[in-house]
Amino acid sequence: MDSQQLLLPTHFLGIDVALGRLDFGLLRESENERWTLACRPGVATDAETLLAQIGGIAPPQRILAGIDAPLSLPAEGAWRECERMLHRAGIACYAPLGGAFARVKYFGIATAERLRRAGITCVEVYPYATRRRLEIAPRCKKQTPEGRQAIREALCRFIDHLAELPEHASHDALDAILAALTVALAARGKCERLAGRDGEILLPLTATRPSPLSPPDCAARPR
Repeated sequence: MDSQQLLLPTHFLGIDVALGRLDFGLLRESENERWTLACRPGVATDAETLLAQIGGIAPPQRILAGIDAPLSLPAEGAWRECERMLHRAGIACYAPLGGAFARVKYFGIATAERLRRAGITCVEVYPYATRRRLEIAPRCKKQTPEGRQAIREALCRFIDHLAELPEHASHDALDAILAALTVALAARGKCERLAGRDGEILLPLTATRPSPLSPPDCAARPR
């Protein structure tokens, strides 16, 4: 039992993947079943730089990482089975091989492979689906200042000390925090896997935590 407990994650890394850019946030457990930032959110150019920035905070074997990028290829066609499951659930997403997003996918896969070699467990997550499932300003557009502020305020229901996150934080930085929150919930058994033969995405269970707040609706359309 003791040896198994040593392998349980204590820190939760979220990574938003863009081409040549990794926005990341790292959470640890706080009081009252909440989480707090383990370090100031940052940006890395690749997995090696990311490992250097978070080195010493926690042993890699104690870190669970959620990566916001496809970590596998479709078995056939443009869509993986897990993405078709998202569509059936009414959650929009991009095709993993679509346009410039294809290069992002390969960068995400390479990032996950490097982190796994370092001892970090990596899973695929989808921050927009997390916002939908947890009612984190789901109708707000993250590209607008008003939308980002609404998302930030809603995240305070789960995460302490978000003052470490700059007020002008980009939507990529917020997606990284959402990715970290997703795997933090997974460690408590509060997520499900949309799994198919060619990949899987981790999503929070619907209504994982009752909301004491009513986040504002900033736009009629999501994303």
